[in-house]
Amino acid sequence: MERSKLLLRTAFVCMASDGSINEQEINLVKSYLTADGLFDANEIDQELEKLISEFNQDSRRFILDYFNMLRSEHLTTDDQVSIAEFAIGIIRADEVIDYREVQFFKHIRSCLAISDCEIINRVEDIEEYLERDISDKLDIGFDDDQFFSTFNSKQVSIIKTTKSTNENL
Repeated sequence: MERSKLLLRTAFVCMASDGSINEQEINLVKSYLTADGLFDANEIDQELEKLISEFNQDSRRFILDYFNMLRSEHLTTDDQVSIAEFAIGIIRADEVIDYREVQFFKHIRSCLAISDCEIINRVEDIEEYLERDISDKLDIGFDDDQFFSTFNSKQVSIIKTTKSTNENL
């Protein structure tokens, strides 16, 4: 898969990992991918519509296919670090970090063949995302029903957000 589509798919799964996709996340994705010349804004909208449709048909299969793709693609070290960096940026975009997002990143991380040091060197304050905790089921694999229960009954769509005028005071 070409790098641009892999990054967009990474962004999508990270946005969907907490059950909703909001405008802040979409805007970050658009700014990053258009600034790098990987997509134009209209292409991103079209691709996101396709991803939403595909995800809503079978979220479990969509996520498993994504993880399998990460493991099977011949990615350079730089590509892998970029994926980790981009995933963290998307997770942090809405300024609300849900544990499901951290857990999801840990699954992404487990598919990458790079060291934690390589990620730490490029991403600030990443250590908590790399730590293993008691509830992690990474050693069980990606067929864990508890992990997929977050996605199974969800239909994702883009949520419009409005900022309070008091936030700017």
